[in-house]
This record gives sequence, C-alpha cells and structure tokens, in this order.
Amino acid sequence: MKKKLMVYYIIIGLVCIVSVNLYFSFLSTSVFIDYEEEITQCTEYLNFSDAEREKYDKTYHGSPSIEECEYVISGEGKPASFFLLYERVMTEGLLMWIFPFFAPLLFLFPLVYTITSELNSNYIKYYLLRKKYKQYIFDLFKKSYKYIVIVLLILAYVIIASLIKSNFNMDPTLDVLVNSLGRETLMFYNDYKPYVIYFVVIILNLLTYVNITLIVLRYNHKNFLISMIESFLAIYLWWVFTFVIVGVQLDKYMGIMSEQVNLLEMYTWHSITDPNIYLITNIIYFVISLGIALYAYRDKEKFIMKGE
Repeated sequence: MKKKLMVYYIIIGLVCIVSVNLYFSFLSTSVFIDYEEEITQCTEYLNFSDAEREKYDKTYHGSPSIEECEYVISGEGKPASFFLLYERVMTEGLLMWIFPFFAPLLFLFPLVYTITSELNSNYIKYYLLRKKYKQYIFDLFKKSYKYIVIVLLILAYVIIASLIKSNFNMDPTLDVLVNSLGRETLMFYNDYKPYVIYFVVIILNLLTYVNITLIVLRYNHKNFLISMIESFLAIYLWWVFTFVIVGVQLDKYMGIMSEQVNLLEMYTWHSITDPNIYLITNIIYFVISLGIALYAYRDKEKFIMKGE
C-alpha cells in the first residue's frame, strides 16, 4: 500500500512542477498585454487642460484618473506582479483543469485508499482491545485530515514559483489597471489579514471535503473505486447545494451576492470582495459537515458490523 501511495505522490509532484515550469517558461518576466495604447491615452490625458479633461471625462465614462495615468506611465517595463502570475497559472495552465473542479481528487485517492483498506481489515477490533472507540474515531479523523497537505504543498509550490518569477513584486495596482486583474486583488496590498483568511478558508474548505468523504465511507467502504466515485460526486453535490441553494437564499434575504460564497472561486477569489463573509460561511460549512460526520460514526456496534 505504501509503495502505491508513494508512486502517486511522486506523479502528482512531477505533474505540478512540470506544468508550472512549462507555463512560466513561455512567459517573459513582463507578461503585460501590449498597453502602448493606454500609455498614449494617459499621456494625452495628462497634457489636457482642466476644461479638456472635464469634457473627456463626460464623453468617456470610466476614464482613468490622473493618479492612475501617472501609475501606468511610470510602470512601463515593470515585472508582472505575484498576483497576476499566480492567477494566470491557476486559470490558464494545466492547473486550471485541477483547481477547483478536480482538486479533491488530489487527496481523495490516498484518503479513500487508506481508510477503505483499514475499515475492511480487522484493525478496528485489535485497536479496541487497547483503546476506547472515541479515541479510534479521533485518530481516524486526524489521519484523514492530514491528506489535505497534498493540496497545500502544491499551492505552496505555485506561490513560491510565482514569487520568484515576479521578482517578489507584490504590488498588483498596475496589473489591475492594464492587465484585467480583478480589483478585489487590491485588498491584499499592504494588508496581512486577507492572506490569513485566504489560507484559513482553503484549509476549512478542504477539511469540509474530508468530512464529506468520511460520511460516505461510513456507509460504503467495501469497494475502493465505488467509494472514490461516491465521495467525488458527494463533493460536487455539496458545491451545487452551497451555490444554488445557500447562495440564492443569501442573495434573496440578506442581499449577499451568491458569488461572495462561491466555493469554486476559493483559489482565485474572483468577485469575492468581503473576506469576512467568505470566512464565516466556510466556518459554518466545516462545523456542519463535522457534526454530521461525527453523528454518522456515533454507533460503535453498527460501525463494526458494517466492516465485517
């Protein structure tokens, strides 16, 4: 079993490293779009008189401010920011097929493989000769939670690679102005709180997926492949429920747009402008899923009989 898991980890690691490196190898250190037109427009705008500028603003709604134009002109030749590179590699490279739709599979394979092998053996009977059932359930959850590290390590590699490629440029302002990077990215500039919330949300979200998987395995762990498919489908149904049901109700009764709680934007934060709402929502999801999972394993006798 350990050899199969080791081969899996090596394959996942190589796919991640190769895909990120290949994507970055086709990029120059400055991956801005050709914004000569923006520079020309900003130069003309700065040379306008006050009357001409006022007329221009009325004619072209959403025209840049003087400060923005000065920033665009002074930013020519700057390397792309970390945020642009991170967003691009997560949405345009090979990883776009993994995050977010197939990210659960990264840890589902080793998780389901390990837990089904354990539950289909006599391990629990020998365990209960030495320790209590509650301790076994605690160890089962702790053992299962550790597999989210696979996703976290991949994200850590993408982050480090993006930092190096950007020459540690952490200012997304220019990319927001000329590169179609979402304005929500600006909340990360010079503020540590969004970073903390970003990683806490990802961890809570992944742990919620583990809880869902443990619920599935409680009732079906005889066949590894079937358990894998059922766990994956259960997570997809959870996505649909949180977006269609929860999101719509929040929009209807609280005026919170469904995009603000969209789990599919967990890695890129597109359209997410209130980190606190996103954090609170994911805390609630985790607590609910944990409660259901613990409830599913409450009966020791039924659980042991299911494994026989």
